[in-house]
Amino acid sequence: MCKPSGGIERFDDVPSLKDEGTANSRADLYKDGKLKQQRWYGPDGKAQRNRDYFHGGEKHNFPHDHPWDYSKHPARQECTEPDLNWV
Repeated sequence: MCKPSGGIERFDDVPSLKDEGTANSRADLYKDGKLKQQRWYGPDGKAQRNRDYFHGGEKHNFPHDHPWDYSKHPARQECTEPDLNWV
């Protein structure tokens, strides 16, 4: 996986990642030392895509992606198959 130009920030054992971050970056969320979620931020610093590796309470295939579309409410869309070209 390539490194985004805005860098990668690691978060350990926080409840969730922020909807906005550093432009052109990625945030990685770890729970108990395991990668739980990645979130990519676009040139405007807004979330563009999540990739979930695990979470509780829902039955999904893992990993899966959540694209973000700010023309819709909520902006975070339902899960899709992972887009392996999204790096």
